[in-house]
Amino acid sequence: MNFLNRIPTPWWVVIIIIAMVTVMISIYVSMPEGAFAVGVRSFAEWNGSDTWDWLAFVVAVISFVFAAFTWSSQNKTEKNTTQIDDKSQQKILTELTCHFFRNLIVICAVEKKLNGRFDTHYPSEESLLKLKVDMDAMAFRKQADNFDVIHELQLLLRNFNSEIDVALMHLRSQQVFAYAKERDFATLKFKMSHLTNKIEDCMKKIWHKDFSDEIADAILNAAKDRNKDENLDEVREKMTDDLQYYNNTKSCYYSLFKNEEKRKELLSLLNLHIQIEMDGLNKQGYEKILIIPFDKTNS
Repeated sequence: MNFLNRIPTPWWVVIIIIAMVTVMISIYVSMPEGAFAVGVRSFAEWNGSDTWDWLAFVVAVISFVFAAFTWSSQNKTEKNTTQIDDKSQQKILTELTCHFFRNLIVICAVEKKLNGRFDTHYPSEESLLKLKVDMDAMAFRKQADNFDVIHELQLLLRNFNSEIDVALMHLRSQQVFAYAKERDFATLKFKMSHLTNKIEDCMKKIWHKDFSDEIADAILNAAKDRNKDENLDEVREKMTDDLQYYNNTKSCYYSLFKNEEKRKELLSLLNLHIQIEMDGLNKQGYEKILIIPFDKTNS
């Protein structure tokens, strides 16, 4: 059935139209009058079949046409997927580490802006829901020998998404005590570093080389590209310390960034972006992070 892939898509329209015309002819055959109907009916009788047999046959042909079209489309999709080369796969994974860095900014900013007011306030759901991560395992089909590595990473990402759901459920409830909510924030921050390390290990296992420098450069570039329109010097003046909000020496950034100057630059930018996320406004002029008071009538 490879010939189906060579048929231009518009021809499928022609085929379907022909099939529909055939159905109309079959219906016409069932009419009581008309020489054409009599002739075709006579042919059906000569064949040992009746009008409904022919109608069933036509329906079967149409079903085959649609099945063939579906098969052709799926086949094309699979071929396009398997054409993703190693460099593109590496870029997908590296981009995930940049996403984790941006996630860390938001997680820290939400925690700091909430400022321990767990009994009276909670963050808008959108702030945490946008942290969820998805990875298409089909993009790594050519890595059949490393399926277990990709599968493990995919499970870790699903677990992280579940932890976001749990954190949201806790934060939105006044019945959940403060310690559980603090633990949720600590878990989410830890996972951003943990998943970055896991991706580095995953890439090393698949391509048998060290990608730490490539990942570090990608994260630093993502940090530099963020909030380009902001006056960073003005933001820095509001802070009492360049590392005021985040400086975890056990994080992945200490192992990834072997160059101390680059590491200091990244952590300084990380803290600046946390400050901007806390105080900044979106393009519509609303707070980037909205902290909502609990409804007192339901407390």
